[in-house]
Amino acid sequence: MVNPPCTARKTGYIIHNHEAVCRTTDHNVSMEDVVAVEVTLHTGEHRDFLTWGRIFDPVDGTALAALVLEHAPSTELGGEPVSARVCPTLSEARDQPYFYEALIDFGWRRPQFGDGYEAWRRDRETALREGRELYYLGRR
Repeated sequence: MVNPPCTARKTGYIIHNHEAVCRTTDHNVSMEDVVAVEVTLHTGEHRDFLTWGRIFDPVDGTALAALVLEHAPSTELGGEPVSARVCPTLSEARDQPYFYEALIDFGWRRPQFGDGYEAWRRDRETALREGRELYYLGRR
């Protein structure tokens, strides 16, 4: 199925209820703007991070998961990280000690949509590549 063209000012498409939907600039922070990334350790245990979604790709989280895996050893995980995945919802990480602190922090620093979005996105991409803008949620 071909997506209909976005007629409003757009920042891309999002997947909503399994359909591509035009994403306009007049919205609040959505669940895809901030994402949870689960890192699996060599022991089988899991650790979670919160970070910006959509920075590398509006839909595919593969590059973001790889970047979190690359930088995860710089935190006190209690084991060697072996894989990472972007969680489908933030609720998967909600039981971690610093989840709400991280969520509030990201909520205060919301994306700048419209004319300032691309510069904001580039700044976040640079920060992520340097290992910043990754909020480790601690471990229980």
